[in-house]
Formats: sequence, C-alpha cells, structure tokens
Amino acid sequence: MKKKFNLIKLLIISIFLSYVSFSAQAASRCNNFYNDLVNNYKDYKLNYLTSYSNNDFGFILESKFNDDPKIDTWQWLKDSEGYYVVGAINDPNLIGKVQALDVIISANNLDLRKMKLKHLEKYFEDQFSDGEKVNFKFRRDFKKKPSTYFEIELQKKDKDLIMPEFDIYFRSIDVVQKENKIDVAMDIEWRYYFEEESGLYQAAKNNLFFINENGDKSVEHCNFNVDKWKSLDTAFDPPKGIEFIDLLKSDKNLRTSSYLVSAYSDEIQGHKREEWGNEGKVDYKSKGIFTFVNNFDLKNFPFDKQKVTIVLAIRDLPMSQAVVSVTDFSARSALDFGRKNNINGWNIIDHTWKYEPYQGPNDSEYFDSLVFEIDIERKHDFYIYKVILPIILILMVCWSSLWITTREIESRLTITIVCLLSLIAYNFVIDKELPKLEYLTVLDWIILISYVYATIPNFISIISHKLFISNKKILCNKIENYGKKYGATSYVILVFLIIAINVNINPENASGLVSWMAGTK
Repeated sequence: MKKKFNLIKLLIISIFLSYVSFSAQAASRCNNFYNDLVNNYKDYKLNYLTSYSNNDFGFILESKFNDDPKIDTWQWLKDSEGYYVVGAINDPNLIGKVQALDVIISANNLDLRKMKLKHLEKYFEDQFSDGEKVNFKFRRDFKKKPSTYFEIELQKKDKDLIMPEFDIYFRSIDVVQKENKIDVAMDIEWRYYFEEESGLYQAAKNNLFFINENGDKSVEHCNFNVDKWKSLDTAFDPPKGIEFIDLLKSDKNLRTSSYLVSAYSDEIQGHKREEWGNEGKVDYKSKGIFTFVNNFDLKNFPFDKQKVTIVLAIRDLPMSQAVVSVTDFSARSALDFGRKNNINGWNIIDHTWKYEPYQGPNDSEYFDSLVFEIDIERKHDFYIYKVILPIILILMVCWSSLWITTREIESRLTITIVCLLSLIAYNFVIDKELPKLEYLTVLDWIILISYVYATIPNFISIISHKLFISNKKILCNKIENYGKKYGATSYVILVFLIIAINVNINPENASGLVSWMAGTK
C-alpha cells in the first residue's frame, strides 16, 4: 500500500514538473519574441501597418448575416425586388453623392441581379476592367416621400487600405432614460493582421514556432499586459486611435485588458485545416462597463420604442487610408444577445450593423465608423396594469359620486377630493422615472386629462346641490343625467384619442401595441 502511494505521489510530482517546465518554455519563447521586437524595431518596420489592395468603385455591397443553421454566414443584402444595395463607402469622394442603402438598379445598363453574385467569392467589381468608367443608376428610398432615381459615373480604382477588424460582444445593457444614457457591459476585441513578409511574422517565426514532443510543428501564442505592449510603441496597437463616439465614461478600475499575439503557418495541421496561411494577428481584448449618451424620444411613453446606438470610429487614420470591418462572431453574439433579451424593462425587436463615414465638428477629413443599432420596445404591461388602469378606476370611482343623492354634498366632495389626491400621487410615481422633459408624453397627457375629469364631478356636485336647494330640480336632474351618461365614457374615448394623435405625430417611436393606429406595424 505504501509503495502504491509513493508511485502516485511520484506521478503527481512528475506531471507538475512537466507543467512547470512547459510553462517556463512558453514564457521564454514569448520573452524572446518581445525582446526580438525591441532589438530590431527599425528593421522589422513596426511603425507600418499591413495594407490590402481594394480594386473597386469606392463602395462595397451591403451584407446581412443569415442565422439559418444551414447558412450561418453573411450574404449580400437585396431589396424586395432582388436588387443589390450599397454598403460601406471607402472613398471619401463619394460622400454626399452615394450613401449606404442606396439600391443599385444597373451598371452600364447591366442588371447586377443576373450576375448571381456570392458573398466573398464573386464580386460585381470583377465584371469590369481596371480603370473602367461605369455609369451607375441608383434608387434612394424614403420613409415618407416617393423614391428618387439618380445616375453617377464612377471609375474602378485600385487603392491600398488598412483594415482593422472589430468584434463586440454584449453581455447586458441598462437603459437609464432619466439621465439619457445607457450602461453597456461588453467584451471587445480589436485586431490588426500581419502578413508573412512583415517583421512581426519574422520575429514570430524565429521565436514562437517550435517542434513539439510528437515531432510536429507547433506555435506559442503570447499574452502581454497593456503597459508592456504599449511600451513598444508599435503601429500594431488596435485600440490606438479607435474611439467610441458619445462615450460618457468607462471606469478603468472595472476593466480588464490585454494583448494576444498569434501566428499561423500552413505547415501546422490544425492551421492548414482551418485554411490559415502564413500570417498572424495582434488582438486587443477588453472587458468592462461603458456608459454612452443616448437621446430618447419619449413622446409615446409608455407605448414607445427606442433606438440604442453605439458608434465606433477609427480616428487616427482617415477613410482614404483605413476602413473597418466586423466579423461573423459579433453577428452571432448579437443574435444570441437578442434572443436572451438582456435589457431590463425592454424587448429587443431588431438590431443592425452598418458602416458610415464619420466627421466630427472639428474634423477636416472623414473617418470610417461602425454603427451598431438596437431597436428596443418598452415592456408596457407595468404601466397598463399598475398605472393607467388604476387611474381609470379612480376616475370611475370619482364619477360614481354622481349616483349619491344631491343633498349629500359632503360625501360627494370627499370622494372627488380623495380621487384627485390619488392622481397626484400617481404623477409623482411616474415623474421619478423620466427626465425633466420640455414636452408632454402620452402618460402625461392621460394624467393631465385625468386631473380635469377628476375635478368635473366636484363642480357638478356643487352646482347640482345649489340648484337642488334653490328648487330648480329639473335643471339639476338634467345636469346630473348628462354627467352620468357621458362623463366616464367621454374620458375613455379621450384617452384613446390622446394615444392615437401622439402615435400619428411620431409613428417611428410607437410600440407594436399602438402602431396600428398610425397604419404601421
């Protein structure tokens, strides 16, 4: 028994020592790689990012992620008639002439639908010669106006562009409408790729590739903390120049960030199977909570829907030099986030990625940006069952005072005044949730009308009592009957009119429950 125990003990020690030895070797490779970069900074040209050739007309087609399990990838976006749609603009000269979501009707009178284009495999640009001038016909659609058609001549040009890649994974979003902001817990990954000819790959080749215990070629991936990698002052620093537009704050104490350098080789079986060539990437990974400014239109509150917008721009390189892209990982993550519905008090009804030129108020050039939009709809059950219906019931009680005999003026006034005070209390409850607005919301209008209708039975009671004691019983009964017959009914009708009018004034922000009043879904 003692021998058996000693053998187990020896085995555990052996495994531990092997692990320590392997970890030490890994750390040594990464340290050698880092020192190699420091010692050969100029020779490796670490100040120059990898650029890629783009031979096109200054824009690419818009794509949309198809989450069908059989497809599970991006596809070229088409309109209802099958026409392709303009996506990202990568030539600043096109800004103001062509914009995202313009529909491409024809190119030199050729219908692009007949080309049977395939995402990332068959491009429409390839059907035209280098330097060829092509006459495009576009259609621009509007929500409330007829579509317009226009033509423009564009030339196919070859240009080198740096293409940083972004991924954003949302964990939760908290809407703080009272302060016009959103708190977003998310993981971000931004990366630059480098090719076999780059100095980074040469350093990785010299230090990170090795032959493992099975005699196969393998590679070490290296993690570096933020301070260490930034001290290199290399151009391969993904967050450098990347900026969240409308970011209010981000607590650095709650963020964890690091860099991961990975190299790939077609001589490694796993890499070859994934169709990775001789290349590599520098990943910046960060987790944290970010607070953004977000303007909310609350006119239809509590039957409203809103758009949460997050804009990420590359600010150190103009659009003429760099354009951004997002991967399948972000698209799948966004779909999963939508299914889980991680926004308290709201339903996620849609989300979109789009690329837009960005120009700040003090910028002379345009920069490329990635815009992520989430359409959310307020969960209105709370307001219907705990606010609006109780208010209606309070008004019913208030108007029921008219069925008390006219001579009981004290009883009548007690009921109407108590109802009025209850309405004031409800107003304070709602006021705590909303910012100080310069306009009235649907609920504000309902409460305001409720105040008016809560006071009417009060006046009716006083007037009826006065007429009663003055022996004008016929007029007294007439006023009482009108109040009983039309009072509560007119209030309910007026509430529906308030909702309908506000929905028709601002249909874009109306929830699905009431959007039918404006003829929209």
